[in-house]
Amino acid sequence: MTSPSKLFAITLVAFLVILPTIPALGQEGPFEDLFDNPELPGWQHTPQAYVENGILRVEPGGFASPEGRWGSFEMIMQARYTGLGEVAFLFNLSEAGASILLYNGSRFQLQRESSGAVTNIGEPIPFEWPEGEWFDLILFVGPGTQEVFMGAEQVLSIPHEGELSSGAMSFEAIGDLVLEIERFSLVPHGIDAAAAQPPPETPVSQAPDEPSPSPAALSWIRLGGPPGGLGYDIRYNFNNHDTWYVTDANAGVHISTDDGLT
Repeated sequence: MTSPSKLFAITLVAFLVILPTIPALGQEGPFEDLFDNPELPGWQHTPQAYVENGILRVEPGGFASPEGRWGSFEMIMQARYTGLGEVAFLFNLSEAGASILLYNGSRFQLQRESSGAVTNIGEPIPFEWPEGEWFDLILFVGPGTQEVFMGAEQVLSIPHEGELSSGAMSFEAIGDLVLEIERFSLVPHGIDAAAAQPPPETPVSQAPDEPSPSPAALSWIRLGGPPGGLGYDIRYNFNNHDTWYVTDANAGVHISTDDGLT
């Protein structure tokens, strides 16, 4: 029987073969998918990775990779697994190697692959992720640190030295494990938000007989989004339209004074 580590080496080599088909660009912009399109636009994937009922299923021996390259980023996915084996999250993946986050049903292990050699980074971190249970898995890769959260609980924090090279990302199912992902988002760090915004439109003057509604006449309308979760919240100051407040369970409270631009 082929061991999970050998299977992983095989799939890593297979992915590196198709790596040149991914555009070799610098840091990409945000990427998000709710898997409402079974064609999986914007993804490289094997036949064992497909969308079914709004869920991306990665079956044994398969992988899925969003097209693009990222250096430092925050990745959030709602995921669960069934079966025995390992799930591998590869990031900063390039011809020079890859960082690897492995979970085998009882522990996380961070690794680094370079020139065909795989090295463990830090000690294995025990964590009980019950089979079949949905979790928000967060991978934060930033200057000087690599962190993993399961829901609101931090399960791994490992410092690293040197600069982060931009690379691809991939999710792989090893052994008899099946990985399911219901939603996925990836937000890069270090992007100039103002430069990424389109130029503002010329304001349209309002007729004198059509005054703006007073703040008291305005109301909130729910437009959807995931229920519960990590506690992201946005508040808008009706008395000063340029001021927004944003809270985040892991990053604290932020304020924007330019109508959400930065």
